[in-house]
Amino acid sequence: MEVQTTLIDLDRVYKAIENLNDFQKDKAVQQGLKDATGLFINAGRQNLRDRMKSKKGDSGDLLKSFRSKLKRSSLGAIAGFNQLGMHAHLIDLGTQERTTKSGANRGKVEGNSFWKDAIESNETAAIDKVYSGIERAITNLINKG
Repeated sequence: MEVQTTLIDLDRVYKAIENLNDFQKDKAVQQGLKDATGLFINAGRQNLRDRMKSKKGDSGDLLKSFRSKLKRSSLGAIAGFNQLGMHAHLIDLGTQERTTKSGANRGKVEGNSFWKDAIESNETAAIDKVYSGIERAITNLINKG
């Protein structure tokens, strides 16, 4: 499942980073993107914990598999799951009743929409996180230099 969030007020970002060199610009924007992906991951984990069968919570593979990654070739970030979370889409979307060739029942999974809801509920907050992360990175660069 891919989610793309676009920045609405690009002029605000460009104005904030106009006095920085290219390396500092990339670093500032990456800081904002990292903060935004962290917001999605924290919301996804919280939704998953809240919607599990056991209210005690679980420290299983799916909870451990949340990852964020900054793109190398372009400015962007990815929030999702590593190899331990290969079944995340099954838990998020659910499955239908399944049977084997011999007719044995394998059941179904009710989808709990933990990831989809995390993305939908935090999309505008993520954009604000990008802006605040950029402003914080600029402040840090100015204080260093």
